Amino acid sequence: MRHRILAQWKVAAVWAAGVLYFTSQDYLALPSMRAKWAHLLFLNALQITVWAVLVLPALAFLRRKPLQGPAAWRRMAVFAPMTLALVSLGILGAFLLARIDLGWNEALATLSWAALGRYFTLYFHFYFLTYLSVLFAYHAHVWRRQAQAQELLASRLESQLVQAQNQALRMQLQPHFLFNTLHSISSLMHSDPAAADRMVTHLGDLLRLSLDRSGAQEISLDEELAFLRAYLEIERSRFKERLAVRYEVPELLLGAQVPTFILQPLVENALKHGLSRRKEGGRVAIRATAEAGALRLEVEDDGVGPAASHGEGVGLRSVRERLALLYGAASHFNVGPGAAGGCLASLTLPLRGAAGEAAP
Repeated sequence: MRHRILAQWKVAAVWAAGVLYFTSQDYLALPSMRAKWAHLLFLNALQITVWAVLVLPALAFLRRKPLQGPAAWRRMAVFAPMTLALVSLGILGAFLLARIDLGWNEALATLSWAALGRYFTLYFHFYFLTYLSVLFAYHAHVWRRQAQAQELLASRLESQLVQAQNQALRMQLQPHFLFNTLHSISSLMHSDPAAADRMVTHLGDLLRLSLDRSGAQEISLDEELAFLRAYLEIERSRFKERLAVRYEVPELLLGAQVPTFILQPLVENALKHGLSRRKEGGRVAIRATAEAGALRLEVEDDGVGPAASHGEGVGLRSVRERLALLYGAASHFNVGPGAAGGCLASLTLPLRGAAGEAAP
């Protein structure tokens, strides 16, 4: 409704501008009529109204059958004679309105085919070009609106595609994590039933957290760490005292936005390929730092180091693909040896969130 009212105001403004333009032109060109400026204003308002009415059929034609696409020439074959007919009607109307300035008898005396022919010869090119200018300005406006609509649609489709791909990657990752956890529970059922029972309880909490955030593309780092702690409680049931975890996350960065479920695959990779191969277990460090508008997340273990033999599994591949989908070239992901042995997985993404304003 608001857009329709605004459009009506724009049409009224264009009409008023045309009336004022032609009135001022007549006022300057006809010194004898300057004392009758109100009369000039009235005549030009009538003429502009006639032309506004005559332009409506052409605009309706262009709305229904734009002069583009494979049928453009066939439509032009209809549009061209229609335009000539409408312009001719407009010139006839202008010719008759011009007789208003004359007395009745004089007006009748000047109504002849010869006078109409002269008027037509003098003004046809002006009225024709003005008429076409209005039509093609409208057509250009329609083209621009259609191009904007197509760009908006393409942008929305691209955004929906990214969300769908990201969701598909998450759905691929969650069953992978669930099956691994169930396997761990199964292995503890006979050797340590109490630990298996605790793991089942923690798994229930973890699934609840996962379902609560199933529709979110990004969450705060604080929420992601809460999910990660729940996951590590499950792993503690398997590693017992052989697992030590250290968090090095500044409080200012807890509000930073990160992809949902992004850290768990990195920690799983550290436990599975780094610490599980050592009888004595080891340590895992989770770090977050900010620099130059970027957030850097690291998961480092002191295990056996990255093994080329196992390659990049489902979890790490999902992390890489999700970062590329969400952030493109603004993100970076790398897995390699740590500074003191073991494995270091690091990812960089744009720093966003309230904490990002205060962060260095």
